[in-house]
Parts: sequence; structure tokens; C-alpha cells
Amino acid sequence: KSLEEDENSILSCMPQFWTSQRRELVWDGGWLEERLGRESQDINTIMEDDNNKRRRRSKRSSKKIDPWSVAIAASRANFLPDFRYSLTPMLDMFNHDSMATTRANVILASKNNDDDNNDQVKEEMLSLRVNRLYEAGEEVFISYGDLTNLDTLVDYGFVDKQNTQNKESIAVRMLRYPTTIATIDYDGQIDSGAIASLRQLFANDVEVDQAHARLRGEQENGVRNDVTVSPSTSTTTTMSLFARPISDRNEEEVFSLLASALDGDMDEARTGAKEASLPHINDELVVDYLTARANHLEKALKLIAKKYPEFGY
Repeated sequence: KSLEEDENSILSCMPQFWTSQRRELVWDGGWLEERLGRESQDINTIMEDDNNKRRRRSKRSSKKIDPWSVAIAASRANFLPDFRYSLTPMLDMFNHDSMATTRANVILASKNNDDDNNDQVKEEMLSLRVNRLYEAGEEVFISYGDLTNLDTLVDYGFVDKQNTQNKESIAVRMLRYPTTIATIDYDGQIDSGAIASLRQLFANDVEVDQAHARLRGEQENGVRNDVTVSPSTSTTTTMSLFARPISDRNEEEVFSLLASALDGDMDEARTGAKEASLPHINDELVVDYLTARANHLEKALKLIAKKYPEFGY
């Protein structure tokens, strides 16, 4: 490919180069836009700091960031075990598989010196090992890390539809209360911190007192020694008080709200995928991303429906 063709290929798959119309196809609760905005802000902060240093050292004009160069570096470079940032020839030709266990380390290897003495010299080499054998002619995969679908979409321009490391987030909203962000693991489990926060929001005074009494009793009996409980709720963390269910009523309220949020976001993603698959659009990358998100959220919804079939999901 020519440089222009290669550039166009990168621009077509990395969301930071998409048109606003294409980004509007991504009905994922706003997580892609939030991620792109955060990364753009981070890059601008770095460039501003660098330009300030340049102005202090000399009178040269400030640099301007080249988005294409940033994309090339981010998608081709890798972090070495000693935290160095490296462009490693050939490494960027390996494709990603979330199920590939990849071990990387830098080793010192001997090689012949280029002079006529053929002296042995030590040279750093990057060693990669994967957890399976490959046949001749079979494609070798490595893992780029424990990346979500949002990570791979933004940083590399692809989506792994069977990504075992994927996590999805939903925003759980209630009137007059702060938004709670819940993260859903690959198996459909909802993060315990979000559940604890929601238990606290729905707890009445009696349930809060009971939660304090339970923790105090556990501490006195030597069951828990990692929490200091005082009469003031502000000195006991939410996670400590509400890590476990505090009442059937509270638990039903919490998971009813979570089920509603999951159902809404799942429906949004499926609708977006259907829209992006229309013949006049046919955006396979967006379809894959949204379909994987919807399927992921459905796992969590099914777990709640199994526990609370009366919710009707």
C-alpha cells in the first residue's frame, strides 16, 4: 500500500478520525465520546506542558500535534516490562487474541560483532512466549493486554467479538441522587462497589443502624478486624457497611434499578446496531461493537432475571 492508502485505512477504523455522522451511530451510552474526549484532553495537556518548556528554553514556536502520528505510535508501539515505550520491528504484525496468554521480557542475547574479530557482544532482545503450540503456516496470536472492546476500538481500530477480557459500563441514574457507574464483567457479574453504593442510597434509617450493628458485632467477635466502626456513619466506608445485602426490600430495589438500566442500555445498543447495519450505512465495525455490548449486558440481565423472575425481564 502507498502511504496515502495506509493512512486512509487507519482513518477509517479509528474513531478519533471518524466523521461526526459516523460517531453518532455509536449508541453505547456515550462511553466512546467520553473516552475520546478524555484522551484528547490528556494529549492537549501533554503538548501544552511541552510547549511551555520549549518557550522557556528558547524563542522557538510551539509544536502542533499531528493526530495521525499519535495514532500510528499508539497502535504500533508497546510498553516493555521495564516501562520503556518501544517501537519493535515485526511485533506490530501480530494480531490480538484475548485468550492468548503472552509473556514478554527483555533478555540479553549474544551476537557476533560486525568487526573482523567476530567478538561476542551482548544485545537486548524482546522475548515473547504464548501458551500454546502452533503448526507450520498457522497464524500466531498474542495478547495486547487485558483490553476491553472500547480499548481495542479506540487504540487499534478493531473489536474482538469473543473478547474474554471485555467489560462494559452503564450509568445508573435516579432523580436527586448522583449517577452510579456500574461495571459489568465478562461473565455478567456487576461490580460490588456499585451495588454497595446503591444499597446505601436505598437504605432507610433502620437498615443503616442494622448494618452498623452487624459490623460492630463482627468486630467484637473477631470476624472482622479491617474496619473501625464509630457512631458516625461518615467514618465507616460504604463498601464496609453495604458489601452484603442488608434486607430483602433493599436488595429488590437495588436490582430492579440495575435491571432497568441494563435493559435500557442493551436495547439502545441493539437498536444502534440495527441502524448501522442498514444497507445504505452497512458499518460492520460499529455493528460488531454495539452487538458485543448488547450481548455482554444481556448476561448481567439474565443473572438478575434468574434471581428475580418477578421483574419480568
